[in-house]
Amino acid sequence: MLAIILAAVLTGQIGLGYLGRETAEAAAWHVPLGVLSFGLAVYQTTAVRK
Repeated sequence: MLAIILAAVLTGQIGLGYLGRETAEAAAWHVPLGVLSFGLAVYQTTAVRK
């Protein structure tokens, strides 16, 4: 389930990265979403090792 959420977040991150070239609002969402995606990836990696 977490992998599906992470895939959706990363897809949104890619889209916002492209839109961020044109609008400041997309760029403003791009950074927090990147932090969220990194956190989810780290959590998923550590959850597998438990």
